[in-house]
Amino acid sequence: TRVEYLAFTCNNKYFISLGGQDDESVVFWCVLEKKPLCGKLATLKRTGIMRCVATSKVNEFSFASGGDSYGRIWTFDSSNKSLDNIELRFANNTRVIDCMEIVDDNPKNPLVFCGTTSGDVMVFHAVGGALQFV
Repeated sequence: TRVEYLAFTCNNKYFISLGGQDDESVVFWCVLEKKPLCGKLATLKRTGIMRCVATSKVNEFSFASGGDSYGRIWTFDSSNKSLDNIELRFANNTRVIDCMEIVDDNPKNPLVFCGTTSGDVMVFHAVGGALQFV
């Protein structure tokens, strides 16, 4: 199993690892406990691989992952030790997300910015996953 990407949460208490094509999993880890708290399949089987992870600037339990015409916004549920997610809604756009950043310091308009291999920047609303603009 290969780890493709790591990202630490805003308080550095947790980190997220993103597996490669061989396992396609996202795992939420506790630094203090030195162990994974939970994991989940990062993609649907119909999609390509995930390529990047970005963490919230204000919520230690929120992050996003992106890849081949696919992305998710994740929330770690600490009481159930589970990962919940919503899909980024690409509409009719097909892009490969290569990098991403969550800008959520304004709670009224949290956004996920995604850089693509085609040179476009896609912007999604971080609450519902709706595409705002390309």
